[in-house]
Amino acid sequence: MRIRTTDEFAIWFDGLNKGEQKAVAKKVEMLNAEGTNLGFPASSVITHKENDFGLRELRIGKNTIRVFYAFDDQSDAWLLIGGSKQGAKAKRFYDRMVKEARDLFEEYTNG
Repeated sequence: MRIRTTDEFAIWFDGLNKGEQKAVAKKVEMLNAEGTNLGFPASSVITHKENDFGLRELRIGKNTIRVFYAFDDQSDAWLLIGGSKQGAKAKRFYDRMVKEARDLFEEYTNG
């Protein structure tokens, strides 16, 4: 398994402060070590009507930072996009992020 990233994820990650970057990197290291076996509370399945491609999230910090990822056909983990739930209504946050993650996954794995 390899960890792969989208350009959009890299831009989002670069915009984080050093503490947030360190916390995200720690969870990504866990994902790299455990792969599909990484479970709650570090990672969880996204339950959303548009998630028919196995989208999951890394849960970082005080339940606010999320990194959306999915595995491709070669079992590589794609870090698609990140975001913060802080101050956002959960349904709107997930509606927006799942759509964006799905579009990115299709672009990067089918392109």
